[in-house]
Amino acid sequence: MAHQSPIVPIRKQRNEPVAWPSSEETASPALPAAEAAVEQAKDLYRTSVVAAERSVRDVRRKLSRTTASVVNAVRNFANERPLHVIAIVAGASFAAGVALRIWRSKRDASRED
Repeated sequence: MAHQSPIVPIRKQRNEPVAWPSSEETASPALPAAEAAVEQAKDLYRTSVVAAERSVRDVRRKLSRTTASVVNAVRNFANERPLHVIAIVAGASFAAGVALRIWRSKRDASRED
């Protein structure tokens, strides 16, 4: 078993002089640790910023590639099947018109109340 510490702390005798810190000891020993913590935080911040910039750059590159791919696919589809494109645009326009008409009629009905 480990040795237990006494309940009552042992005090120095009164005739011993008090050890005052010298001028060399005035610097706090926690100061280098605090400076190290600040430097570590700065390094962590720099690393995080670099990683974030790299991620943003990668996302931009992938988004650019995906956009170019989609645009090329739509152009190829429009060149190969122009009637299909016209039918798709007409159907989307019809659906948007119906949705707008329903929305306007509900809005007008709520104003009358």
